Amino acid sequence: MKIDVLTAVEKIRANPSMYFDTGVPTNSQLLAAVLTDLSEHTGFHAEVIQEGSFTFVGANVDWLKTDRAPFEELFVRFVTSNARAPNTFRAEVLLAAVCEGILVLGEGAAYSQGLTLERLPPSIARSAKTKLRSLVWKFTR
Repeated sequence: MKIDVLTAVEKIRANPSMYFDTGVPTNSQLLAAVLTDLSEHTGFHAEVIQEGSFTFVGANVDWLKTDRAPFEELFVRFVTSNARAPNTFRAEVLLAAVCEGILVLGEGAAYSQGLTLERLPPSIARSAKTKLRSLVWKFTR
């Protein structure tokens, strides 16, 4: 008997009902998950822009920085939250599983999965350049 081991992204895609309230991913659920991660930081100022299929979250804090995993792993595996219960995980892997593209900009680390600054709506591109950390995703369902 062969046992297949799935990656976190594959697990989410194969069984979305385990990860999304309605069983189907929605942009509002993705945004809520990202903002929950951001809310773990005190004194943050955030900006959210939704334009077409693009969503932008930018802040004056680097909420993607965690001692739980290197930055690059946030989008490929389940990483537990710093402040929430031990059986919860951060939102970035959900984005990687269901979005057409992701772009992270800001000080230190950058990440791109199918998006570039040039492909963003102008209002989002302008705002992304002004934040300590910016996260943009493209979601269409």
